[in-house]
Order: sequence, then C-alpha cells, then structure tokens
Amino acid sequence: MDVEWAEAKKKCRLNEETMKMAKEMGLNPRSLIKNIPSKSESGRHL
Repeated sequence: MDVEWAEAKKKCRLNEETMKMAKEMGLNPRSLIKNIPSKSESGRHL
C-alpha cells in the first residue's frame, strides 16, 4: 500500500501534508493517479 502512495506522491506532486489530507479524506492512491489529466487535457478549463 505504501508503494502506491509513493507513486501517487511522485506523479501528483504531493507533499507530506497533502498526502495526509488525502488519507484522512479516505482517498486511495490509485484514484489520484487515475484522475491525472492527460497531456492533451492539461490546458483546457471548463
């Protein structure tokens, strides 16, 4: 499980505080990684 958090921390550029908040909110690292916008979506806003 900690390996997944380490991967999410790296890919989502999380710091210790944001990781702690995500864990407290009940988020899981796979959902964070899955929701990273693709390169083509990065500049679009609704």
